[in-house]
Amino acid sequence: MAELGYMVIGGVLWNNIVLTYLLGLFPFFGERPGTVKANLCLGLATTAVMAVAVVAAYGAHELVLVPLELVYLEHLVTILLLLIIVAAADLLFRNYLQHLLPRVFMNSAAFGTVLLYLGDWNGLGEAIGTAVGFGLGVTALLILVETIDTRPETQLVPSWLRGMPLQFITLGMLALAIAGFEGL
Repeated sequence: MAELGYMVIGGVLWNNIVLTYLLGLFPFFGERPGTVKANLCLGLATTAVMAVAVVAAYGAHELVLVPLELVYLEHLVTILLLLIIVAAADLLFRNYLQHLLPRVFMNSAAFGTVLLYLGDWNGLGEAIGTAVGFGLGVTALLILVETIDTRPETQLVPSWLRGMPLQFITLGMLALAIAGFEGL
């Protein structure tokens, strides 16, 4: 149980999928929802999709692909599973997450989480812990960048530095900061 907590905390902090692997940058390039609450919803939707996708991919890998020796179809199966999961979530939560689910599907963090660790997990619990940690890491960064985006309006920041340039400078400094945690 302690290892599961360690994996979740590691996924948020020193093994953050956005800052370590540069996956999941789609929400930072485009237009994000304008409030912290909407970014929290986007991050939690991404976390949920990642967790469900990991469970589905793990099951497909262990129960179908490996026994039938079809491991070379992992990428295709993962893309199809993500598409089905996002479409199902869109049908179920259409009223709550109106325009967020296409962003969740376009987020490469969900796809990357499955493909980076698919053969390395020592069980379903470890797979879910990794996905939840990575998802919460994306959520934390979305909220952090959104709060940083609102500050330049009240601070003395040049107009050419506001918006995306400041976001990427911040993400770069965060990536350098968490690089110091490597090996913990």
